Amino acid sequence: GIVMLIPHTFHEDDHTYRVEGEYVLSTSAVIELCGMSDMSQVPSENLRWASARGTAVHLAVEAYETYRDPIEAINDFCLLNDIDVSETATARFKLYEKWRDQHEVVLAGKMEIPRVYRHVGNELLIGATLDMPCFIDGALTILDLKTCHPQYGEKLKTLRLKWNAQTWSYAEALEADDDFWGDNPKIQPQRMVLHLHEDCGKTGVKGEALGYKEHIFNDDF
Repeated sequence: GIVMLIPHTFHEDDHTYRVEGEYVLSTSAVIELCGMSDMSQVPSENLRWASARGTAVHLAVEAYETYRDPIEAINDFCLLNDIDVSETATARFKLYEKWRDQHEVVLAGKMEIPRVYRHVGNELLIGATLDMPCFIDGALTILDLKTCHPQYGEKLKTLRLKWNAQTWSYAEALEADDDFWGDNPKIQPQRMVLHLHEDCGKTGVKGEALGYKEHIFNDDF
């Protein structure tokens, strides 16, 4: 079936997508329903802090990739939202810069565009906001940035399942966006989660951590 984008309004304050006369599930709500993400035990203040840190890093990266001042973007966000995550967000952004030095990155359209598409098969409306469609070393990539603590073992497996599902939903949303593709043929983008944290990307037991780790999902979900 042909996947198409559905006209909607996006409400920034509570991150909801609304379509006249229908219910829209966000990608993160779908993932919670599948039992891959349970935030109910995390104190709301911690969630607010982590969410603010993530948003500030996104804004810094967006500023960097559009030739504006990333640190200013972080500080403006902190002032506007009355939360001071500038130190931690700046540190994570520096790790992005470190990764970025190794790659050629070109944005493929705007970052953080909310899209709603009808899922083929169950006909549900899904709302998805992609971080960053871009070309990494020439390959079309759906890039998603994460700033959480690294996980290991079974917890990492669960996290990777969640990231796979999340970026898969983003790929479906992008495929449905005819304006994005224009006259170009639709291709399956690679999907990558770039995890930014000072403990990420350790080489060996004693090795120094890179501060970033690429999680690439190419297979069909």
